[in-house]
Amino acid sequence: MEKQKLISLLQPKDYERVYIHNEIFTELKNTDKIKSATNIAFAYCYYCLNCYLFRYCKYGNAYWFTKETLIEMLGFARNNKTFDYLIKKNGLLDRLGLTETVSDLPVQSEFDDQFVSFIMYKALNDKEIFTLPHKYTVKKPIKAFRRYEDDVFDGTFYDISNTHLFSIHRFIQIISNPDLGAIGFFMFQYLLYNCAKFPSGYFITLIRLSEELSLSTGTIQKYINNLEKTGNIRIEQPKRYLKEGEWKRYANTYFINH
Repeated sequence: MEKQKLISLLQPKDYERVYIHNEIFTELKNTDKIKSATNIAFAYCYYCLNCYLFRYCKYGNAYWFTKETLIEMLGFARNNKTFDYLIKKNGLLDRLGLTETVSDLPVQSEFDDQFVSFIMYKALNDKEIFTLPHKYTVKKPIKAFRRYEDDVFDGTFYDISNTHLFSIHRFIQIISNPDLGAIGFFMFQYLLYNCAKFPSGYFITLIRLSEELSLSTGTIQKYINNLEKTGNIRIEQPKRYLKEGEWKRYANTYFINH
């Protein structure tokens, strides 16, 4: 989807940001139910986008975010059925405990002593603000509410320890670029997560990065280059060294351009 259309649909504000639990990378990688690396990237982007939509009560403000619309926003044809097994009710993301398909939705958020709560549509006395489409559902991001204990609000809406940032502006910039898209954003976020752990730069080989992201080294190289060309990351390439008569390089060091 083009950048201007995404901006029109999401109406992003500078203060809007959410945080994603770091475990999501291993949660998505360690299940053998996801069919491909592209599907892992889609699942990650889909979860992040739903966190944002829920946290800032975007539903019904100007547009209804249907399943087809969300797929299109992530750079795929809106009638693409490839991801249905991930995002349908009781689909894989629901079963993994990342999302829950619900028929109620937040219309306003409130803060009380830094604790965020939501006014839900079904709790309104006056439902003439807007009328829900027939059988309309949204994805509630479970890890944003509960992360470690079922009965405690310890999710990423309440505690941002061991998380990484999801910036809606960066998301729009990357996801709308046909040379980056969902895989590019997934890779950027993985680098962002690791660069936060290593402020002096994230040092890793392409082979190791390929193993961690379940992407081929060729794919890794392609998207790394595109992320650098678009100014999202900076790469520090080491000097070559001679070993057994062959010139070799140490691993690259990666930095996020903020």
